[in-house]
Amino acid sequence: MKHFQRRNTLSTLAHLNIQSSYLVVGPKVIRPSDIVSVWILILNDDWNVTNIAVSIFNRDEEVAAGQEQVSPAIPTPVLMQIPSNARNGTYRLYVRATLPDGELRFYNETDLEFQLKSLSIFIQLDRPMYRHEQTVNFRCIPVYPDLSGYYSTISVYIIGPMNNILRRWENLQTSSGLVELSYTLASFIGFGTYKIRCQAQNTIEERPFLVDFFLQKKIEVNVSLPLFIHVDSPTVSGIVTANYTTGRGVVGQMRLTVRLRKEDEHFEPAVHPIPPDQPGPKLDYFYEFFNGRIDFSIPMVEVVDQFGSLINRELIVTATVFDPLWNETTNSSFLTSLYTTVYKLKFLNRQSRVFRPRMSYIAYIAALNGDNSPFHLHNDTMKKSTFIRIYVNFDNSKSLAAVEYPINDDSIIKHEILVPPDEDAYYMSVRAELFINNTYVPNTLIEQRSVRYQSPSFSFIQISTSTFHPRIDDFMIFTVNISHYCERVYYHIVASSRIVHTDILRMNALQQSFDVAITRKMAPSAHIIAYFIHTTGELVADVLHFHVNITSFATHLNLTINQRKDLSGKTVELLSYSSPQSVIAFAGTEYAQHQLYGGNQLSEMAIYNELYTYDINAEPGPNITWYQDFLTPITTIFRVGHSSASNVYEVFKYTGLFLLSDIETVVAEAQDETYCKEHGGQLTCNDGTCYTISEKCDGKFQCQDGVDERDCTEKSEIAFTPINKRLWPYWERFFTLTFAWATQNNYPDGRAQLTVDVPSVRATWVVSALSISHKTGLSILPYSVIFEGTRQFFITVEIPPFVRLGEQIGARVDVFNYQPYRIEALIILHASPKYRFVNIDANGLVSSFQPRTSEGHHHVLLIIDPSDTRRVYIPFVPIVDGSVEVIIEGVTGANRDIITKQIEVSYEGIINYYHTSTLVLLENIPRQMMELDINVTENYIFPLENYFRYVPGSAKAEIFISGDVAGPFFWKGVDVTHTADNFVTKTVAPAESALLGFNMMLYNLIYMRQGHGGRAFDDEKLILFLNHANIEYQRLMAFYFDDGSDEGIYDGAFSNFGWKNETSVWMTSWVLIGLKDATQPEWEERNLFIDPKVRAKSAQWLASKQNLDGSWPELSNILDREKFQPRLFSTNGIPLNISLTAQSVIALKMNMDINGLLKDDIADSVERGRLWLEKHFRAITDVFELAITTYALHVVNSPDKDIAFNILIKKQRQNTNGMYWSNVDIRPNEIMYTALTERLSPKFESDIEAYAIAATSFVLLTYISRAETAKSSDLLKWIQHHRNFIGGWCSTYDTFFAQKAIVDYAIRRGDSIQQYQLRFNISSSDDSENMMEPILITDTNLINTQQRSIQNVYGRAFIDAYGTGYSLVQMVVQNNVEFPWLIRSEPANRFNLTLDIKMSGYNNSILLYQVCITWLPGLFKSHRSGWSIYTIDIPTGYRIEERYLKDLVGFGIVRNLRDAENYPNSLNFLFEFFDLTPICWEFELKRWIPVANMTRYYHMKVYEWHEPCESDE
Repeated sequence: MKHFQRRNTLSTLAHLNIQSSYLVVGPKVIRPSDIVSVWILILNDDWNVTNIAVSIFNRDEEVAAGQEQVSPAIPTPVLMQIPSNARNGTYRLYVRATLPDGELRFYNETDLEFQLKSLSIFIQLDRPMYRHEQTVNFRCIPVYPDLSGYYSTISVYIIGPMNNILRRWENLQTSSGLVELSYTLASFIGFGTYKIRCQAQNTIEERPFLVDFFLQKKIEVNVSLPLFIHVDSPTVSGIVTANYTTGRGVVGQMRLTVRLRKEDEHFEPAVHPIPPDQPGPKLDYFYEFFNGRIDFSIPMVEVVDQFGSLINRELIVTATVFDPLWNETTNSSFLTSLYTTVYKLKFLNRQSRVFRPRMSYIAYIAALNGDNSPFHLHNDTMKKSTFIRIYVNFDNSKSLAAVEYPINDDSIIKHEILVPPDEDAYYMSVRAELFINNTYVPNTLIEQRSVRYQSPSFSFIQISTSTFHPRIDDFMIFTVNISHYCERVYYHIVASSRIVHTDILRMNALQQSFDVAITRKMAPSAHIIAYFIHTTGELVADVLHFHVNITSFATHLNLTINQRKDLSGKTVELLSYSSPQSVIAFAGTEYAQHQLYGGNQLSEMAIYNELYTYDINAEPGPNITWYQDFLTPITTIFRVGHSSASNVYEVFKYTGLFLLSDIETVVAEAQDETYCKEHGGQLTCNDGTCYTISEKCDGKFQCQDGVDERDCTEKSEIAFTPINKRLWPYWERFFTLTFAWATQNNYPDGRAQLTVDVPSVRATWVVSALSISHKTGLSILPYSVIFEGTRQFFITVEIPPFVRLGEQIGARVDVFNYQPYRIEALIILHASPKYRFVNIDANGLVSSFQPRTSEGHHHVLLIIDPSDTRRVYIPFVPIVDGSVEVIIEGVTGANRDIITKQIEVSYEGIINYYHTSTLVLLENIPRQMMELDINVTENYIFPLENYFRYVPGSAKAEIFISGDVAGPFFWKGVDVTHTADNFVTKTVAPAESALLGFNMMLYNLIYMRQGHGGRAFDDEKLILFLNHANIEYQRLMAFYFDDGSDEGIYDGAFSNFGWKNETSVWMTSWVLIGLKDATQPEWEERNLFIDPKVRAKSAQWLASKQNLDGSWPELSNILDREKFQPRLFSTNGIPLNISLTAQSVIALKMNMDINGLLKDDIADSVERGRLWLEKHFRAITDVFELAITTYALHVVNSPDKDIAFNILIKKQRQNTNGMYWSNVDIRPNEIMYTALTERLSPKFESDIEAYAIAATSFVLLTYISRAETAKSSDLLKWIQHHRNFIGGWCSTYDTFFAQKAIVDYAIRRGDSIQQYQLRFNISSSDDSENMMEPILITDTNLINTQQRSIQNVYGRAFIDAYGTGYSLVQMVVQNNVEFPWLIRSEPANRFNLTLDIKMSGYNNSILLYQVCITWLPGLFKSHRSGWSIYTIDIPTGYRIEERYLKDLVGFGIVRNLRDAENYPNSLNFLFEFFDLTPICWEFELKRWIPVANMTRYYHMKVYEWHEPCESDE
């Protein structure tokens, strides 16, 4: 070790009285908005008046300054305020002293540390984890370091798993001291770790939360074990429970498997599943009879015999439950740790400390168990013989006698000695040993080393206190001891790097006491530093660290849960008291959530851990954190303690202060600290020797005083699995249960009274509370209130949500009795005109086709034992179609529970849809009349036919009318999130569905903002729909990649199915178009924020995939075959990819507003793409390719755009519906002319319809870009005539661009109508004299879609419109048929679909579906399809768990299968493509709800997503 010689010092008697001039003290850390106080002490009596100027600079910019006149011997502050907008940088403080005549007396400077953080923000969530379709409720609570409230603005962000912003709230007012927000998760989202980011001033706080992929199981198994089991325990005991979704116990069999976790194995079944039959050592136990619960007990001897030593090892216990009735098998695993008894000791102070001769020395020692919990012995006899023995030794002085301390109840002992006045003693050692039953416990010896405080004059000062638990608004008594008399002692109290109190203590003796009032500014970590100037000129100082309790003593907060107000247990009353004018926030969580995942309370430990970060530059006081079960910190104990600073320079440094002075000792000690660093980058011991960085915390003392082993992280040889990863799979209640999430202002007397609902489940609840007010700041409840929330009596009901008319449903009712006595319960099916009760005849027989039914209430009486459940089935049959409300009630003598279920009843058979759409343009004519043909016959059976043409009563005809040409707008209502299901009746599973739902809502909003409809749209509706759009945006971002994995080659890309290896140029460029249209500054102010980073990264990724020649290749399979398959090839056979290149050019050109260096790359990419298109567009023969290319050339303002447009115009086609672009003719609606009006037939379907709609939409966009909107009205008419759905056209791509085009058209032609005044008279040919209620369209209801239903569905509908304005009229006709030849035929059959069903099980309760699909290309189609979907109805009452469908996808069981999902009453299978090789697979349906007289007809269909008419059904 290198060593340097310290400066030579004279003996104490030989010291001269050296006159020093000044001393400057101030905080080493500054923050925005801080008021910085720099204290000046002039030591030179000759300087009567000194002008002090202090400046703080950030590099060359002055950020704060102050001046004061200072007199000798009087500490004087110079106050400066740091600006609130101060930014990071290199800060430096300058001090300049001059006399009144301007003579410079001294100048000094020092570096300061700048911290942006000036606030603390606590984030509280309503539960620890979430799944899809849930709402994340959270609070952001900003406070200052003293926990006083921050009442200003705060911004909040939701950060997705790809680290992009999903939602933003800006400048929210915290007028109540907190903000409480919610964020709704979509039905399909990106799973992973999300973050809530709260930002106020320059402080940013983030709180992660888990959104996991959770699929509910029919049976949920729960293995409960202690988290830790002692190896000497006689057994490994636990409980296994298994419940159905209703909460009723499962009856069946169980297998219990025990394995030993390998030391290098991580227990992560979510990533690496553990099958029960995994090879390796294990213990198996079989239970032939399982009735919802089993208490198991495995002898520890058997476990040891099987696995050997269990010390610090972990067991994985898996329970597999089989239900023979439902043929279901489900398992669950839990991990428990085994430990042995270990005891240890620990110093609360730092490892290396300082002692002062003739003054006290205090060491705090804690006794701990091996899991870091407090040491406790329950044997009173052994307590008397259990103690800690302390040894104190000096290097050159006599050792002190050993002292034995009994262990207190708090497991902490205090050892205090008076250090001998020996000038030769330079090092001291304190050793402690633990004795139990008078026997030394091995490996419990600990040692703390200390060095004598360095004072050349052998002068010392020590500050101590008799107040060991300081509290706010109370006094703290301090005592100062000095070794040599001085006239005055100066002291400062420092907290959070701020000097909060300064004073002078006049010394009348060598010891003097004084008191100081404790304020909030001193909490929680404070330091009092005292110093004096020795006659030799030496500065002598000491500091005392103390903790101030602030969370529960600032204001009293309590909570009482009153369960007596509602004896049914449905509600409880929360009664809380706090300071008046407070806001009290409650939060509750289920007990298992609390134990495994930490609950949702704001804990005292979390607050202190946060507040102590403000004091990170200062030395902490003695403290220890107690743990529970090895891994869970529960509380931190603080004690008052002295500093470990070995010299005066370190005293100020460890207090968080800087010290500037011309005092010789201060200057020398500052130089000493840098010696080792300047000589080899080493660290310094307190005696001046050096040691290397590698020797730090290596377990060996390199320094005599042990400073090299100070503040080392405790190394643990035990690596137990974290508690939150011990259970798999997650229980549903972890995601669904939340309780008492409420906020309330209290009354003037401080009382808050709130009634909250208790969920109807078996659960124990843990409730916490916090309060915040202007007067007292933040307070938390120091404890959690636990109460049993299980109701004494309740019922659960399960009914299929969708049924067919005539089906007899067995409503499953589970009845729970948690009262301590047997009860009689009456179960009542309420009367309804919409259903009948099915009576059971003798021997349980019921006629399927003609059951005996009855009306009115129907009762079932049950007798239920204590803590038992009963199950009963209540049969009923709906007698009407539509929405039916089923009410079932459970009644006992003291309680009742009512459950209401909504079911949708439809007619049996296959539905044929017919759509008619037309525009009413009353601009130049005052009136327009038309007839819409209803192609349903009046009679459903014809003579000589023994079958129904359609199911009687199933025929429906509805007319929808909306204003302007771009409607309908939000046709499902303003309170509904519009998705692809609403627009084109397709699943929301792929990315393009999310993009469609997102942009369709936004295109409608663009019309409201710029078009005629804005007059009927208010700000409230705008915010509501932007919230809906946020949900779809979140769904879209589930298909986005930006996690930096795989060297970042996928960052910025989108994939249609969320598969990283199938990122798509087509999908990414399409999304870029949609995101650019959604980026509107006024929407960002109202909560729809598109993260610029997403657009920038996607544009960067897209530009990086461009070929050198300027074209773009597709990196995965072409999903939209009809539009984007290559049609032109180079001479060497390479596809030119014209359509894809054109779309990419459009996307990048639209996003040229992206700033930074990337902008040049995008511009270069667009230019090369433009040249490629200009080179090849003349060779294009395909109409869609020509249309999108022409539009792209207009977007980039190509010099060849007019040439391309002229070629495009020559490709137009015309029919009675209008003008369109297609490679082949598309059949128009048949129009027949009567004497006065035209009769319009339903639209015919075409196998190239989506292609033609997309092509015509791009032509319309081209017209608009050329400012020739007036010439494009025929295109608009054709597009609107070819709607297949109320909200859309054929599929996602064509609907997206059609809506974009017609909205642009409507905005540009909106001035044609100054005021809307339209009236529609509607009648039917069956009853033409009785007209329906007329429809009026005005400026106030223009955006509303108005609907009328035709009662007798046959004949024609008469529409008589007059007035001024535009309107879209649509009619949807449907009927159900029961025979294949009556199903409406598709234009093209491109698939061969076969299905084989095998039935098994009791009463055919298991259905095995075997499906085979083959692509039939014909003569003119590709050898493979575009991406396709197979959908099939499932019988009522049957189901397949979603996890089995996901297994088909995740394990690659089915070729090309990209997703599979349960849809309402059906299943969807999404395939990347079909080809000439059949794709066959099977799946199994199981009966879940008993249903009799099930319908005979179910629909299945396979079709191309982008051309739905190319199908087989």
